Amino acid sequence: MKKPAILATTLTLLAPPMMAADDPCNPDTGGTFHSCLTHILQRIGQLEKENQAQQAEIQALKMRLSLTDGLVAYYPFDGSANDASGNGHHGTVKATLIKGKHRSAYRFDGKTSEIVISDSYVFTKFPALTIMAWVKNVGGGTLVQQGGWCPDGSRPFKGHSFSFRLGKTKLTMLTIGGSGNYTDPTNTNTSHAEVLQDEQWHFVVGIFKKGEMTLYIDGQKDSATTTYYNNGSSNKISVPSSHFSKIADSSDLIRIGSGYRYCNYKPRNADYFSGAIDELRIYNRALTDFEIQSLYKQ
Repeated sequence: MKKPAILATTLTLLAPPMMAADDPCNPDTGGTFHSCLTHILQRIGQLEKENQAQQAEIQALKMRLSLTDGLVAYYPFDGSANDASGNGHHGTVKATLIKGKHRSAYRFDGKTSEIVISDSYVFTKFPALTIMAWVKNVGGGTLVQQGGWCPDGSRPFKGHSFSFRLGKTKLTMLTIGGSGNYTDPTNTNTSHAEVLQDEQWHFVVGIFKKGEMTLYIDGQKDSATTTYYNNGSSNKISVPSSHFSKIADSSDLIRIGSGYRYCNYKPRNADYFSGAIDELRIYNRALTDFEIQSLYKQ
């Protein structure tokens, strides 16, 4: 006769003070120790799953928020070259709208196509810069550039801050620092060089941070050779000075799909891109590996 009393006492310990009539822990409606225990374990599992889902949503929202931090300009190219960052750096389009990696993109013919950002936004000595885009490479060319530069060293730049260029087999980012010093990294991964020739969509990223340059292709950090030049390409140096730590001020035009060379402040040949560009972003900070992976997987 003692066994039911023990069961009732144990069930009372598991049961809450106030119970619904259909609660599996309610002994008055047929609840048993085992039904109560099963119910509690199932409810714990349900709450843990709900908590995991909530935590995942919280982390996703935090990531979305972090990806707006330092976002200077964002061009999803969904039917226009409007800046979706909210900063108003809208572009004038001279390119063809096509199906993109995400919704639509712009195709550049390698001859005259370009998008010009003419609001003269000043990159005020950025200590860091991230440029990224989805690209489909056909014949190579400049993806995005501000100002112009001269490759022969006679006059290294004209209003130049940065250039992000994709050749047929190489990805290159160039930045101008104080006194015309510039940094020029080029990817050296041969497998990535082959990937860039397949005319498929690829995610390319260039990062500048305090004179250090990093390139990514399809979410993977690329092996790259960085060269430092002191006031012109004929003056290569091995150890960069403090002039390389920030990007020079500029209020010159930003061009997407084209780049211009200036020597002695006279325009030379334009470097038009042949291919397609989608989802172009410019940040005034260096994004983390995790942030780059998140954008690549979107």
